[in-house]
Amino acid sequence: MTAFLFAVALVAQEAAPPIPSGSSPEFQATAYKVEKLLADGQFDQAEKLLQKLPSNEVTISWDDRKVPDLLKSPFAAGRDAAMDDWMKAVPELQVKVAQQGAIKLSFTETLPPGEDSTAPAGAVYFLSDDPADPRVEGVIAIKRETPPVNCDPRNVQNEVGYSIGAYLGLAKLPRPVGYMGRYDTSTRLELRMGKNDIELARKNLAFVKALRDACAKKEKLAVTKPEVFVNATELTKESASQGDPLAFTVEVSNRGNAPLQLRGMPDCGCIHIMVPATVEPGMTGLVQVLVDTSNVWGKFDKAFVIFTNDPDQPVRRIGIKAKVVPPGRFVRTEPGTTIIAQQDGIKEIFYLVMDPAKTISITGINLNGIKGVIDYEPWQGTLADPEMGEGPLPRKGFKVTMLASPTEKQGRIPITLVAKTDSKDTPTLTQAFYIQWGIVASPDQLYFGEILQKDTIGYFFISRPGKPFKVTGVSSDSPYVKATVEPFRDGDYRIAVTILKSVPFGRLDCNVIVKTDDPKDKQISIPVFALVK
Repeated sequence: MTAFLFAVALVAQEAAPPIPSGSSPEFQATAYKVEKLLADGQFDQAEKLLQKLPSNEVTISWDDRKVPDLLKSPFAAGRDAAMDDWMKAVPELQVKVAQQGAIKLSFTETLPPGEDSTAPAGAVYFLSDDPADPRVEGVIAIKRETPPVNCDPRNVQNEVGYSIGAYLGLAKLPRPVGYMGRYDTSTRLELRMGKNDIELARKNLAFVKALRDACAKKEKLAVTKPEVFVNATELTKESASQGDPLAFTVEVSNRGNAPLQLRGMPDCGCIHIMVPATVEPGMTGLVQVLVDTSNVWGKFDKAFVIFTNDPDQPVRRIGIKAKVVPPGRFVRTEPGTTIIAQQDGIKEIFYLVMDPAKTISITGINLNGIKGVIDYEPWQGTLADPEMGEGPLPRKGFKVTMLASPTEKQGRIPITLVAKTDSKDTPTLTQAFYIQWGIVASPDQLYFGEILQKDTIGYFFISRPGKPFKVTGVSSDSPYVKATVEPFRDGDYRIAVTILKSVPFGRLDCNVIVKTDDPKDKQISIPVFALVK
């Protein structure tokens, strides 16, 4: 009789709205607490907790006291760009800077590595239900990477974009396809929010509004909850031939009493997944997984993520591991993919290592990207293949000799070795490399485009892989341009070029001069252009 009355009571109450899948674990945890408070009729407590869930009014407190003066204006510009992005994408949002914000952002010199990395974190974030705390607190590193280099304004833009998404209840994505796929390196990858991010932000706002309306009406809601069960945590394939697809099936069951909503995302574009949108209580859905191995080889260690609306398991990560063996590949005895040209010409040895399990014949080898001669002959011997994760092993294939005459300095150019085969399935085997003459600037000129009259930063890199050198000084021939140098990874240097806010209106045309300790490349001049409006 008691169970019957409880069931009748549940029927009489309106069901709580389903939590959108793809929302963050913190959002789902807070939302579920609110739903339970509403179910128990604790409306005052529910109203207080609802203040921690997102609204259309987004406020950010900004503390840049630790930021060097030269970086404050570019960092603020990055912040404003992210705010504008969100307001353009979701016009009902109003994002502004305030003294006390729902989002609090500050800066520190450096951060230690995160839980799943050995590299320094670019930023860390904390979400809180405590009324005394901001909902989202982020600390952004002024310097990131090893060795440490200054954070780029675009990195700041990406971090602010991420913090707004975190406030709106969006989960972190497994790859950088938008603001929610934030990263810790200094790569100047320009992130934006995607269609799914915009749709989910609106769903979360609508969901929270429904809870607020119920709370204002003092309306009890019946709480139901899906419960996800996934039959695999890792998918493995001991060995696979490159080009052959890897197919897997994962079962996702709903052991709860509410519809289970699902979304999926891989951490690599080579993984394709089909995820059922909804799994009803007591039912099981199938996730179809297909890995395209056409452009991968060696140790394959990727994953995909299933986002659910189960507040206890909002994110499930499924790993995929395999060894992908190419039918043949070009291997150098020197590490890396860049060949440093010598003054007396280029002679480089490659080994075309063939998969013994494949019966493929080589009918010719060509060189694209530079004038040269290719000679090849059958070969067998012992050779390591680090990119395949293999030490010295007996191998068979061809010894390939590339010869090219000395030319005037051309910087860094790509080349491609193309081996033609008698196979219809694999008509060519290709491998890309670079040839570099001396120390090279990349890009070889810095064009800012149209800029405003404020401190504006751009970068170029100085490199010569495999042959260390030192940058002994950088300077500019314009009083309105300041250049600084920072050691970068793999022996490269990053040159930061700042056009100062004192620059006059009109066209800026100057040079940044880099001095090195190399007697053949003592000085490198990089043109800098901008139109100041």
